[in-house]
Amino acid sequence: MVTFSDISKNLRTKRLFIFDFDETVVNLNLNWQELKENLSAIVKERFAIKMTFTPILEKLEYLKSKLTQEEFTPILSYLIQGEIHALQEHSTIQTVGFTLLKEIYENIVKKSEGKCHIALLSNNFTKTITLGAKQYGIDSYISYYVGRDLVKNIKPDVEGIKKIHEQFSHIKKSEIVYFGDSEEYDKIVATSYGIEFYLIKHPE
Repeated sequence: MVTFSDISKNLRTKRLFIFDFDETVVNLNLNWQELKENLSAIVKERFAIKMTFTPILEKLEYLKSKLTQEEFTPILSYLIQGEIHALQEHSTIQTVGFTLLKEIYENIVKKSEGKCHIALLSNNFTKTITLGAKQYGIDSYISYYVGRDLVKNIKPDVEGIKKIHEQFSHIKKSEIVYFGDSEEYDKIVATSYGIEFYLIKHPE
């Protein structure tokens, strides 16, 4: 389990701290199976397309390529509503990542006179992660948010992390660290971009 005290010496050499959101800082506890089934029903009814949404991210990208922007917008709206409903009704704090983020802010960012920053990078929507940060009282800690709607290519593509780095272009890659719960998405994007990564695991 990653704790601030265990890695504080290394963290003090960093200036940009990027966190994933769902299952890293907050657990949305979204019922993905129900959401996928509802999406399948919506797509079948509206567009006569039969498809399952597993894996959901890849299937959404496929659907986006087949529909017009006008046709795809209601699908996005349904997804955003689903995420926000889960956030407001079912979400919980992911203790390890949430605590680490707060300790990084209190011990490093807050004392840096604007030289250090925390950002959120997520395959959830920007509205979801922005509202989530506010709901759990950490919005004042976050300098920048990048959700799936702000990039063409979501994680594990490096576009999102590159977008964040462009906002803080004076910071070197060696001064950036990324925290996430997924070796499939988060670790790959950090490794591909050439920055340090810490895996956030749920407490046993």
